[in-house]
Amino acid sequence: MELVGVLVVGVEKKFNNRDETRFNFSNSYQYGFADRRVNPKLELRINWDPIYKQELKFGWYRGLNSYDPAVPIPPEYALFLNLFWKEHYLKLFREEGFYGEYEGEIGRGFKATVKSRYTGRNSVINRTERSSSDRNRPYPRNMPLEQDYDNFPYGEQIIAGVDLSWRPGMHYLLFPNNRMSLGTEYPTFGLSYEKSIPINDFGGDWDKLIFTVSKSGWNFGSWGYTNLSGRIGHFLNSSYVPLPDIFHFNGNEIPLIQNRKYMLGFLRLPYFSQSGVESYGTIHWEHHFDGFLLDKIPLIRRLGWKMVTGYARLQQSGGGNWNEIIIGVENIGISIYRGLRVNSVASWQDGQPLVWSLRLSI
Repeated sequence: MELVGVLVVGVEKKFNNRDETRFNFSNSYQYGFADRRVNPKLELRINWDPIYKQELKFGWYRGLNSYDPAVPIPPEYALFLNLFWKEHYLKLFREEGFYGEYEGEIGRGFKATVKSRYTGRNSVINRTERSSSDRNRPYPRNMPLEQDYDNFPYGEQIIAGVDLSWRPGMHYLLFPNNRMSLGTEYPTFGLSYEKSIPINDFGGDWDKLIFTVSKSGWNFGSWGYTNLSGRIGHFLNSSYVPLPDIFHFNGNEIPLIQNRKYMLGFLRLPYFSQSGVESYGTIHWEHHFDGFLLDKIPLIRRLGWKMVTGYARLQQSGGGNWNEIIIGVENIGISIYRGLRVNSVASWQDGQPLVWSLRLSI
């Protein structure tokens, strides 16, 4: 287990007011108390053309990263569970590298990101058994599904890719030196392609393709509004896929969750249990009744609570698909603070019995 403290310092200097070019240099530091090592991240951003939001980004970094890039449990939650319950949910690996990236709009509603990075990565072992709970019990391995550390030897690779997104029907309000989006009624479509080129014998050798579609705030008048998202992932080539590069699905095993999990993750899926290189599809649907149902109940109406329901499914080419049904109440609170949401979640894997749990978000 690594205990990590983070210090972030940012510096920004703006040159030449005429062309609105800005240079932003930032640096952050990650410190592992167990191995007494400072891990820096240095980044330079160059912004110009405020109309089309063009940006160049260059950086160098060394530090610990989550095997699941979505970081399925916040580090502060993971640290608390480490110290007081000896649970080890956040699995980390060591990575060092440098990167370059271009991002900008290339047409009405079209956005492109071209990126490339060199990276060297390998596993990290637990360096302490410190905890206030059950001191004689060892921590689980710092690897997904407690695999052996030899499953992730030091590998060097170059990873390059392009991300494209399109929002049809976009409209803008133009200013002399800026442009404001007025939105669109259509969904957002995304396409991402990445390729890994090995540098040593354990570097990744794969090609990955991901397609996404999402729509937020789909208005149904007095019935409320719907959020919808879908994703399809496929490896065109999977000659060798290191653990950080396989498909992960942002699972959850704790009662308190992050709001982003509702449309991008799963509320009861065990961490890394479905991770792999199989082709997959996910769908997340959520409808907020916005008072349409609970406003009909006099006492509940005075509380201002709102009902929400949803469904999520993970479909994989190898089977063992995962399903979740959510029935929740949001807008719970006192006075102006109404940020609590309580969910009853029913989940099941194809062919397995249904299980219920309670999940909260703030």
